[in-house]
Amino acid sequence: MLTILRAIVLAISCILALSGPAAADQWDDLAQKFVAQENARLVRRAADKDDIVVVMEHRLVTERIVLVVTDNKPAISFQFKAATLPGNDAFDLMARASSLVTGKDAAAAMRLLRQSCTAARKKDPGVATASANGISATCILPHDGGGVNFLVAPD
Repeated sequence: MLTILRAIVLAISCILALSGPAAADQWDDLAQKFVAQENARLVRRAADKDDIVVVMEHRLVTERIVLVVTDNKPAISFQFKAATLPGNDAFDLMARASSLVTGKDAAAAMRLLRQSCTAARKKDPGVATASANGISATCILPHDGGGVNFLVAPD
């Protein structure tokens, strides 16, 4: 759980701190595959000696989609502006993107996304993680109603 929260904080920090372009690599290829497959838009990529952050947009995700690679381990986050839970189309998109990043079945990612969301709605604070078969999904529902965030990563 702490690792997942660290990845979210790292993603946000990298987005703010890193602005320089970096050489293309397998993570750019992965982001480009998502962009092409889902009609998404690449916003920016940043990298330093330890981490890579690729920010993307899609009409179903109201804030941003962030691919974060730390220690050569990818994770993907989906950030929504409103605390209202996303619709089925957005969950389908998140499951497909999670499958690209983790190499696991989209149906498994979907189950974990929904499980984490259901559990987070019952907790105070609204943070819950569901894990199975080498993949974890975390849902974060801030108390201030400022949005909902999902993070999916391989275990």
